[in-house]
Amino acid sequence: MTGARETSAGGPRGWFATTRWTYVAQGNLDEIVRLYWRPVYLHLRRKGEPVEDAKDLTQDFFTAFLEKDYAGQADRSRGRFRSFLLAATDHFVANARARSRAVKRGGGAKILSLDVETAEHLLSLDDPPERAFDRQWAAALLDDAMSALEREYAARGQSDAFAALKPALVSGTCEDRVALHRARKRFRKLVRERVARTVASPDELEGELRHLFDSL
Repeated sequence: MTGARETSAGGPRGWFATTRWTYVAQGNLDEIVRLYWRPVYLHLRRKGEPVEDAKDLTQDFFTAFLEKDYAGQADRSRGRFRSFLLAATDHFVANARARSRAVKRGGGAKILSLDVETAEHLLSLDDPPERAFDRQWAAALLDDAMSALEREYAARGQSDAFAALKPALVSGTCEDRVALHRARKRFRKLVRERVARTVASPDELEGELRHLFDSL
């Protein structure tokens, strides 16, 4: 972005004009669901919901999220998207329990294909509900950044190079230290970009990054 002022996030201030709130406002439910259905699902499982109920509630929550414009009713200048999504989930579940279960939730219309078997393997019995949500939230952001980095290498015809570097990006070592350094630097920037999109201002970024890594 020409002339954009750099921030401590390592990127232009324009990042904070394109937060997850913007994606939701544009009706980009697919991306929200892709990144965040597992945090919601695992949170519900740790709150004691059986597998099928947690699956149904997750399905219905994201349907209502769009249809009832949850994000549009929130004050986007206050709080982080992570906190908002968690609170919205709990509010939705509380209302769902108050309604009669004689009527099938969601009217039978399902928008998601949930790989709940994989999600169940990620469920830690030691995590309280909020911890389960935050842990998977962090994992989703890191996975998204890694996928973006992989696409960048593929676009340059360097898929094999990335395959060699990927195991070393987080905790390993690599013979080509220069290449590893560059890949890690780019990966960190991609992570920061994604976290920046979930907060309302640059001032919140460092705290949210610390929370992300503390959650893992």
